[in-house]
Amino acid sequence: MNKGVIRGAMAGLVLATLAIWSIPASPQAQAGGAPQVVQPAAQGQPVPGPGQPPGGPAGRGGRGGLGGPQENDPANATADYGPKPAVKILPPEEEAKKFWLPPGFRMEPVLTDPDIEESAQIAFDGNGRMFVLEIRSYMQDADAAGELDAIGRISMHEDRDNDGKYETHKIFVDKLIFPRFVMPYGANAVLTMESNADEVWKFTDTNNDGVADKKDLFATGFGRLANVEHQQSGLFWAMDNWLYSTVNAFRARPSLNGGPVRQEPTGGNNAQWGAAMDNYGKVHFQGGASGMPGYFQLPVHYGNFSVPDQFEENLNITWGAPVLIADMQGGLPSVRLPDGSLNRSTAGPVTTSSAAIACRRT
Repeated sequence: MNKGVIRGAMAGLVLATLAIWSIPASPQAQAGGAPQVVQPAAQGQPVPGPGQPPGGPAGRGGRGGLGGPQENDPANATADYGPKPAVKILPPEEEAKKFWLPPGFRMEPVLTDPDIEESAQIAFDGNGRMFVLEIRSYMQDADAAGELDAIGRISMHEDRDNDGKYETHKIFVDKLIFPRFVMPYGANAVLTMESNADEVWKFTDTNNDGVADKKDLFATGFGRLANVEHQQSGLFWAMDNWLYSTVNAFRARPSLNGGPVRQEPTGGNNAQWGAAMDNYGKVHFQGGASGMPGYFQLPVHYGNFSVPDQFEENLNITWGAPVLIADMQGGLPSVRLPDGSLNRSTAGPVTTSSAAIACRRT
């Protein structure tokens, strides 16, 4: 998959890795009428996690998609496990032709590979410079070989000629072990940490050359040893002057007099990759497995409350473009056929407030 940052004829909307879900159902799905559904068995079904509507039926048609990639799963009965040709990476101009957009809208790339690779998060400093977290060692093959090699990095990008595209590129921090997040923190500085580590570090560019040359310890007690998908990410500074991240059941506040960073317990947010704040200062987390908002009814520092019927029925059903790949982690029970697209929401890499997205017609 070609990874890039794309401007959609919008007022500043930028995504590090883009997946369009808010598009019409495919012609195949519309023509076929109601999708076939298979009700889950009464026993042996996984307990829905936070943000996952309980009791949703599963099956090939796309209502929930519960199940797994087991070869003997009924939904995999017709699967072809033979070798397949590699999916070719398209250049940005060709990939742009694959998007489905409403009439009158267009999308333009503002930053793409090779200037960024394996982008996982973006953040902006007060000068509008974009920092991109690049987890360049993540799943380079099916065995995750080299996943903890020190090839991760944080790149910095500027649009100095004000044409809406980033033409100036710098590697701000290099040789990181699967970095977890990037958060601008003061002039020419960012916070980040590595996987399987406990420390958060502050990297500063002291001579304004676009490359960090100073490293200071910012805080400890943030990390853990675990699968890289189950570690903290998404650190950001909320309007209440606390720092929040996924996974960690605490929030943190820097000291005003140079003392240690203070931590305060919160409810577990059960998020994986996504955390953000809306225009009103409310903190939002994205459920790790469900891809749905997690514990959004009350601020998480009061506890984690999951309210029954908090989601509209079938809200987790997604309608993506017919990618015709049908290669999903959950196996065919998570695939809508014949589209080959994902039939329900799942873990995703980005959380944003809809209030911050402003599209305009061209």
